Amino acid sequence: VVPEGRFMKAGARVMALDDPTAKMSKSAPNEMSRISLLDEPSKIKKAIMRSTTDSDGVIRFDIDNKPGISNLLSIYSAFSGKTIEQLEKDYEGSGYGQFKKDLVEVTVDALSPIRERFLEIRGSQELIDAMKSGTERASAIAEPVLKRVKDRFGLGI
Repeated sequence: VVPEGRFMKAGARVMALDDPTAKMSKSAPNEMSRISLLDEPSKIKKAIMRSTTDSDGVIRFDIDNKPGISNLLSIYSAFSGKTIEQLEKDYEGSGYGQFKKDLVEVTVDALSPIRERFLEIRGSQELIDAMKSGTERASAIAEPVLKRVKDRFGLGI
């Protein structure tokens, strides 16, 4: 028996902010096409506010005809826990400007703890020392084993 997969509908595949028909990728040349986990709030705001949307200003999920706002609705839903239907209702009659400002706030609120924890860990000398010590202990164990393997395969020098 093979277990059945469970996948999130919202946010399962995040599309690029500058081209909502292409997958969001860290290797894309345009930095404004993506949001990274460690981005500063100002960069997140800039990327979202510049994201591609259509010109009619109606906040409605329609992946075929409105891929830009549909992508933003998916991101908003994933970070906020609200359904896309709830978001459509909440922003009925509202324009893209307010929606994007609120999306910035939700995104920053979701990602800031990750960024802050990363910076805290990266700046901790105690953790850096622990990693160095662990590396030295692992090398002391691995080097003799690696030498034996190389010798047996005739790769020893």
